[in-house]
Amino acid sequence: MLNEAFEIIQDIIVLANCFTSISFSFVPRSSNFLGNILANGALMNSHSSL
Repeated sequence: MLNEAFEIIQDIIVLANCFTSISFSFVPRSSNFLGNILANGALMNSHSSL
């Protein structure tokens, strides 16, 4: 699980380096219902393809 989180963070760093300016901000899960659904769906799809 920790290795998977590390790989995700590495992907974020690589993608962030493609931009001249980028910022990140915390959005509570309860305030981002659709984003939470999309993220969970992506995780389910990635696990089913392993």
